[in-house]
Amino acid sequence: MQLSEFIDNYESLTSKITCLCGSKWHLPIKPQERFRIPVRFSMCTQCGHVYAANPMRADALETFYSSALYRDLYSSGFSVENHIAKLNVPYRSKTSLWNISESLLPSSGGNVLEWGCGGGWNLIPFRDFGHSVIGVDVNEPYLEAGRRILNLDLRTISTQTLNDISQIKFDVIILNHVLEHLLNPEELLNDLKALCSLSTKFVIGLPTLETIKEYGFDRYFTIAHIHYFSVASFSRFLSRCGLSIEATHKTQGGLTFVAGFKSSSGVRRERFGFLKSLFLLNRSFLEFHLRKFAKNLLSRTKLTKRFK
Repeated sequence: MQLSEFIDNYESLTSKITCLCGSKWHLPIKPQERFRIPVRFSMCTQCGHVYAANPMRADALETFYSSALYRDLYSSGFSVENHIAKLNVPYRSKTSLWNISESLLPSSGGNVLEWGCGGGWNLIPFRDFGHSVIGVDVNEPYLEAGRRILNLDLRTISTQTLNDISQIKFDVIILNHVLEHLLNPEELLNDLKALCSLSTKFVIGLPTLETIKEYGFDRYFTIAHIHYFSVASFSRFLSRCGLSIEATHKTQGGLTFVAGFKSSSGVRRERFGFLKSLFLLNRSFLEFHLRKFAKNLLSRTKLTKRFK
């Protein structure tokens, strides 16, 4: 399917959702995403969480993530094999995810799960340093290529897969740029608790609102992402799931959090979440347009000098 055809058919694929906090009150902030697909983005006036108010249905999302259109939009047109080969790393490479996770694991023989693994490239260092790794995803072409090219244990996301690995208690569960793609990320975290011990750590990468300036206001919002957490809103979300942030790391494309099970119950109420998120968005919006104005002004100045 071509992008223009997908844009025309988008509304027929959508569902309507409310904020993760349960509130139905929201403020519209953007009528379309970076490729001009009519995804309507809103900010919850209760807690400040930013989300897509009309995302694709679960079945349409699964089809989209396995489609050639998704690969064309987000993989720079690489074939599956070429994309995996590009992201493959040398033996025992100390990637950012490995450096974040190393202290969370035993010296060897740990159990690592990556949920939303793509072709499995993030798991290579963990395997090379002596740990048992399993990756799961919905994208069959990437799973098949990862098994064949990288020789990894990669499985299709399903209830059966959860049952098959339910006897394993994982030391580390990686969710690298995954939760923002899900209609109900809380449901996934609750399902994964069956695979955890009290010492299990979650390593979670997100393109938070704090990093919007790296993308630019116009390019930050994308059909691939449903939820746009700030550090504050993500902390509250984890608290509702019985987890808390233990460390935060700046990584490519956003922030990576280490989260563990909370020792106490209760969710801290955020009194100014809406104002904080509004400030982050407005600052990024102004920065984006000021940079655009300065760039245009510089181009006109150079052009004027050329023809003097």
